[in-house]
Amino acid sequence: MKANMRNIMTLAVMLMMCFGFLRLQLAWADDCNISTTNKYAWSENAGWTNWHASWACVAVAPTYLTGYVWAENVGWIKLGGTGGPKGFPPQYENDSNTNWGVNRDSGTGALSGYAWSENVGWINFNPTHSQVTWDSGTGTFDGYAWGENIGWIHFQNDDPEYYVEQVGVLVNLVSFRAQGFEDFVRLEWHTATEIDKAGFHLWRGERVDGYYARITDVLIPAEGGLGWGAEYAFEDNDVVPGRTYFYELEDIDTAGVTTFHGPVSAWAGVVNIQAGNRDGVATTSEEEPVSVTVAVQPGEHAGTPVECWVAAHTPFGWYTYGANGWNPGIKPAAVMPLGDVEPLEVLNLPLQAGWYTFYLAMDDLVNGVPDLTWIDAVEVEVE
Repeated sequence: MKANMRNIMTLAVMLMMCFGFLRLQLAWADDCNISTTNKYAWSENAGWTNWHASWACVAVAPTYLTGYVWAENVGWIKLGGTGGPKGFPPQYENDSNTNWGVNRDSGTGALSGYAWSENVGWINFNPTHSQVTWDSGTGTFDGYAWGENIGWIHFQNDDPEYYVEQVGVLVNLVSFRAQGFEDFVRLEWHTATEIDKAGFHLWRGERVDGYYARITDVLIPAEGGLGWGAEYAFEDNDVVPGRTYFYELEDIDTAGVTTFHGPVSAWAGVVNIQAGNRDGVATTSEEEPVSVTVAVQPGEHAGTPVECWVAAHTPFGWYTYGANGWNPGIKPAAVMPLGDVEPLEVLNLPLQAGWYTFYLAMDDLVNGVPDLTWIDAVEVEVE
């Protein structure tokens, strides 16, 4: 009986693995934007490489490639490592055995970086004497990649005719950014190409993984086309100073199909203070260190003489942060011209149980009294 149960469990695990692999491959096929007919590159040693195979294929994103290519003589070629692309715009760093892959310059279409094959090793898309490129006007690839063990892979030829073609891309997004000002957040995005696109909507949330609400009442019309892009801007005026907002960009094609980009984030106001990377109440234990950061974006007020106040109301009274760290009482941390301060950590320590309120203020009346022209606060509960 136990032997039968072990056999059943083993079979179940094998089926789950098989179906999991099948779903993975089908997901690649669903995300694929390579033509089902114009999908071949040629290598004298590896034979035909198929960029839209039956069970897996390639997805071309604005700044990188992902997925699998099937080479008839050497098997699968993987275009991105398990580390995945990083940053915004996302790209592979190509600096480790997990973070490697093929990148695409969204402006020029030039490819760079490495693909990997278990059977033939690394394939360089920007070798010394050639480079693979993507044409934004036709969607086709051209040039040569170099395999360390198989030599050149040629992406386009006239006789016999073959080439690899990207199809179905709606928006080639070059950049999407958010910038905070005193009483609004400005959103800007830039496209290189737009195909059959109707326009854009913007969505906002107060947590990167939380609920997002649409903030555009009407569709922002598309202005780009197949061979050209456009620049867009939108100002979000419904913001609270000192609060961080997260934004996603939705592009919509003429058939109503939508794609989301982002998120990006920014905070409105002149001063911002956070605990545990949060604007709202942070809850922690006595064993966990509390991280408090401050930031300043002066905007049109840059250069104004100010008193800088960094203070905390604690279960043990008031404390002020200054050149010598935290000390009892309230006094300015510094007198200085108002300028940009990137997020600066002013506390990273475990705290005793109780409620703490941390303040960051800039006062343009330099008199040693906290008149607090610009102020932000954050609360911490230590259990």
